[in-house]
Amino acid sequence: MLSLMAWPRLLGVAAWVLLPFPVLSFGLSHSPLAALTRRGDYSYGIYIYAFPVQQTVTFLAPHLGLMPYLLICGAVILSMAMLSFHLVERRALALKPRRQQPAAPECALVETTAAYGLEPPLPTPLPGEP
Repeated sequence: MLSLMAWPRLLGVAAWVLLPFPVLSFGLSHSPLAALTRRGDYSYGIYIYAFPVQQTVTFLAPHLGLMPYLLICGAVILSMAMLSFHLVERRALALKPRRQQPAAPECALVETTAAYGLEPPLPTPLPGEP
């Protein structure tokens, strides 16, 4: 029989073993909850603003119970993360250069056309070249 002292250790091990499965299955699924991220990715804003907001709420209202604390912090953090994404992050991401598709190597094209008995295509000149 397990003593009560072993439960925190057992629960910690269970969390390391069992928690990744639901987290990954939710993150990789196409669930209706995925619609929450269609308007933006607020995760970075939540990461940035969580600690300062939690510390500020704790400093200003140390008497709060757990549920009011969580509700106030959650509402403020999510609001700040949404504003941050729409006013700053989205505009910054628009300035980011787009990745170009890598060009297919010419040797693969020549080998493929040679395997089928076709002539490789001639390179087309760029505009302004003779």
